[in-house]
Amino acid sequence: MNNLQHLLEKFAKLVQSPALVKKPILASIHNVSRIQLEEGDINLKESILYITASPSIRNELYMRKRSILKDLERTMGENCPRDIR
Repeated sequence: MNNLQHLLEKFAKLVQSPALVKKPILASIHNVSRIQLEEGDINLKESILYITASPSIRNELYMRKRSILKDLERTMGENCPRDIR
């Protein structure tokens, strides 16, 4: 029974709604940098967060990359992005 529960927990992590994942990411970015992004400005693929905003915003976020990643790890746990590009 524990094996089934463990398998279902893994599956639930894989099938999370993109909107449910993006909201804490957007909140962390805003908390650290005071930059308000839209859901369409970020994409998450294979634990890498891609920013598709203007170059000036991307540069600002890249300068605060470590702080953003630490905040994401604190709020999202093991499901957080590992890199920002």
